[in-house]
Amino acid sequence: MAKNNEIIDKTIDASGMGVPIEGFFDKEKRYGLTPLDHKVLTESDSKLMEWSKRFLLISIGLGLTSLSKLIWFLYQFKKADDVQKQELKIDIENWELIYLAIGLGLSLILFLLSLTKLGNSDRKKLMKKIKKYFDGE
Repeated sequence: MAKNNEIIDKTIDASGMGVPIEGFFDKEKRYGLTPLDHKVLTESDSKLMEWSKRFLLISIGLGLTSLSKLIWFLYQFKKADDVQKQELKIDIENWELIYLAIGLGLSLILFLLSLTKLGNSDRKKLMKKIKKYFDGE
């Protein structure tokens, strides 16, 4: 057996000493993260953020449709003569622009709300639980 302050440079078998080995060498406190907790941390967004993304994607779709109509108008305008230019009109309806503005506005509002306490997601709840664990409360 080693004496106090003696350096041991050999492996010691502690299995017969009745000391639980699991966690014995851990110097830091560990949090038992379940697979569900891991999924919540890596993949979850608040419901407000999910709706914000949905409105944004819908608005992008409508925006691309309106942009393609504008590009087609500019293409026809460029190749038309003066008489034809006067007859050309953009095929973008007013409701499309209003819809686009409302969709982008809702997306922005929901995104900003998701950053506040209203956007309290499962991820935030789990992070509070882990923080409480490590703070020792």
